[in-house]
Amino acid sequence: MKKFFLLLALIICFNINIYSQVDTVDVEEQGEEDKSWREKFDFDKEFELDFTSHNSPMISLNYGMGQLSHDKFNTNFSKVNSAEIRLGYVKRMEEENSLSSIFNYNLRYLGIANTSYRLAKSKNDANINADMWRVNIGWQDGYGYKFGNSAIIFYDEFGINWTRLDVKDLIINLSDREKLEMYNQSFRFGNKAEGGIKIEVIPNLSFDAAYERTAIFERVLFWKWCASVLLEVASKGLINNFVNEIKESSPYAVPIVNFVLKNALTYGLYELRKEKMNWPFESNAPIVNDTFRFGVTFNF
Repeated sequence: MKKFFLLLALIICFNINIYSQVDTVDVEEQGEEDKSWREKFDFDKEFELDFTSHNSPMISLNYGMGQLSHDKFNTNFSKVNSAEIRLGYVKRMEEENSLSSIFNYNLRYLGIANTSYRLAKSKNDANINADMWRVNIGWQDGYGYKFGNSAIIFYDEFGINWTRLDVKDLIINLSDREKLEMYNQSFRFGNKAEGGIKIEVIPNLSFDAAYERTAIFERVLFWKWCASVLLEVASKGLINNFVNEIKESSPYAVPIVNFVLKNALTYGLYELRKEKMNWPFESNAPIVNDTFRFGVTFNF
């Protein structure tokens, strides 16, 4: 861990030294390079909290079927279903130097969800019967195809959440019970990711299908969490750069390529985080909830 931060400090110092020596670069050209860099890797742009800067408000109603798990538990969780409402703002922009039928899609939202064995009617005294309430903030980005007044959108999502887990009648082995007490009847922070498709029948109505994975941390290791998230953001920035190159020669392929690459990256990272919540750094395993979700979204 010390070696990681030492390497990071050396890189920062090296960059400061380089920039301090560059005094003959054309100012306008340098400004364009800085602008391009910010467009690819600007954290504020990707995860802005000013939702109202987007064009139109939306309401989304969702229902999902899921399964909870923990890498270190010997006891299984009962199946859970979830119901969720999301409120947010959508922004759509036609791509510059691209076809008019291709557009960029952004959604920022606040969601409240209940995930419970009760909704799934799956109570089993031999399993962990969990009931959860979750508040989450999500950032969806992707591309879509327009077909007249209809459209199909492919997106990926990064989110953060606070989840309250409630488990009663814990008739399970002592080891699992001690781990579960770290979560039970208290709010815990976590990450979420989602990949999905929206079929927009008319401009104000779309039907959604998505796969979602939520990781619930037993405690927050702030610096390790930041480094893990920055690794994810930087990796997606490289994919953005690659997708921008594809726009020049094959714009029709952009929505599909962006969807496949980003969600493949996210799935791989969250598979690694099942064992270490702040991968690649040493940390405990989280509770993971995998959900297939379906919904309807109203745009205003």
